[in-house]
Amino acid sequence: MKIFTGSMTDFFIEEADEWRDDAWRIIKSCPQHDFQILTKRPERIQQCLPKDWGKENYSNVWLGVTVESQDEVFRIHELAKVKCELRWVSFEPLLGPIYLSNDELNSFQWAVVGGESGNLTGKYQFRKTELEWYLSLMYQIRESGTALFFKQLGSWYHHNQLNLKDWKGEKWCRNFPDVFKVRQFPRKLEGGGYGI
Repeated sequence: MKIFTGSMTDFFIEEADEWRDDAWRIIKSCPQHDFQILTKRPERIQQCLPKDWGKENYSNVWLGVTVESQDEVFRIHELAKVKCELRWVSFEPLLGPIYLSNDELNSFQWAVVGGESGNLTGKYQFRKTELEWYLSLMYQIRESGTALFFKQLGSWYHHNQLNLKDWKGEKWCRNFPDVFKVRQFPRKLEGGGYGI
């Protein structure tokens, strides 16, 4: 089972310092589950890892960073400094075009891509993602051989242009373009490493 850990917070935010050690104990005691941890604070990862961090104790941890635009690509470099079983990047919500170097593409084993969900009015309004941004990023990721999970087109495409079935633009329906129907997970290979 895959468990998205701390989905309503950032696992490495300072406020999590008081409960993170308890979370690490639970993660270590449940090796049968994969724990997906996502952060916008990769510079804090090293100082927040448990003292016994290593593949033999925490091979069930997938460490990831959020990268919304080219301005946040530096987070991939920070993540690459951390020794772990699997690294991943969430390009969600995608808010601009992103161009990655081969070194950047080869430093993670899974990518999640998606648009922003939200409301038409009020505090949590969604922003548009251009379909070309998705396609360019998806092409780069697939060419590198990295597993790709296209999560959602976002609320803009539900309310406009594509008239999708659900408000997040997540559920596949007649209007959901086939080119975006990609939901892969990384698969552990016999000789080590990950593939599609």
